[in-house]
Amino acid sequence: MYNMSFISGGIMKKYKVDSLSKYLALIEENIISDFIYRGQSEPYFSIQASGFRPYCGGWDSDMIYDMPYLHTSFYNRVIGQLSEDERKYFLAFCQHHGIPTNLVDVSYSPLVALFFACDGKSERKFTLSEFIGDMSIDDFEKDASCQNTFIHNLINQVKKPFYSQYAQIYMLKKERLINVTDLIVELNGRNLFDVLLTDEILTLKLLKAIKEHFKSIKCATLNVWLKNILEEYVKINELNSFLSLSDELHLVIKSALKSDDIDYKDIFRALEKDYKFGLFQKVLVHEPLTFQIDSDIIATLYTIILIEILDTLKNAPQKVNIDLDIYFTYQPPQLFERISNQQSFFIYQPYLYTNDGVYNYCELNIQSINADVIIEIDNHSNILKELQLLGIDKGTIYGDIDNIAKSVLNSSGKLFKV
Repeated sequence: MYNMSFISGGIMKKYKVDSLSKYLALIEENIISDFIYRGQSEPYFSIQASGFRPYCGGWDSDMIYDMPYLHTSFYNRVIGQLSEDERKYFLAFCQHHGIPTNLVDVSYSPLVALFFACDGKSERKFTLSEFIGDMSIDDFEKDASCQNTFIHNLINQVKKPFYSQYAQIYMLKKERLINVTDLIVELNGRNLFDVLLTDEILTLKLLKAIKEHFKSIKCATLNVWLKNILEEYVKINELNSFLSLSDELHLVIKSALKSDDIDYKDIFRALEKDYKFGLFQKVLVHEPLTFQIDSDIIATLYTIILIEILDTLKNAPQKVNIDLDIYFTYQPPQLFERISNQQSFFIYQPYLYTNDGVYNYCELNIQSINADVIIEIDNHSNILKELQLLGIDKGTIYGDIDNIAKSVLNSSGKLFKV
């Protein structure tokens, strides 16, 4: 089964499969080498790092993990046991040991992703206390209103969007990935989006990484990406009616987007009046009003508009995620055998977190991660057995003795004497 929908970078394809052979055929059809893969047992709220999952939105409840505090506390407790590489790539060390981070695990292997999607899939389970609290069974049996509440709560649980009969495979195009591992190391625990608003040196280093990557991307694709981030800027500005009416850059970009052939000179003219633009003038190869559009110019304008978006959200917080066509990756050396076994690395999911400091009103803005292809997996139990026949199980994925033991016990071979 197959359907399509639109995402920021173009058309998102969606399929359903119920066997390993169909999955492999589908992967081959989409050109396996063009993608990276992530497997999830449930859709949850799309692709989201563990550090953001407690976030609810609203007054007081707008809480995420205090990741810098958690990482520092963990570091101080284990520093004496860390190797040099584990200290340098401590963010990966935190992720490996279950400390919440803004990292998302992905893999070059479609089979590893399929294992993770199917292995975590099980029958939906609830605890009785979720529905009746501390009430005893005898009291519950006598109270008709509580019985009605129980039914209501049960229906709400079943209807939750992050429960699905299907496991999920998310595929993202490799051309959208920019390796910024060294830059993340330099952040030293700081968050990339905050740094882009305060640190000129690291901002220019990010620009350099974007420029290098954009050199390998087709011009037509770059133009689509640039148009998309300009539209994202307009969308976010228009969440604040005052800004959208008074901001010259917003009005110029909105006007430029009406044309199929965007004139970027007007946008640069408007940017020249912005204090932040001075940071980029020294890296522009040509005079802004006479240049020919090339990958370097697109990279520069893309980075400027990204910073403008972040500046808008920092000064006028809104509950909105940020859609970009590029993702930043964190690819430390293979600190653990598990990373090698899983052919894995990380997408670094940057964010802004704003607290007004007066009413304790908070807003979280994360960069969305939107898959180019989604495969819904049915019949996951049988697929796990098929993967096991190929030697893909807990033992090979995790590599530790306990999981090797589990894979032996779960094997489809003969366990009992006759």
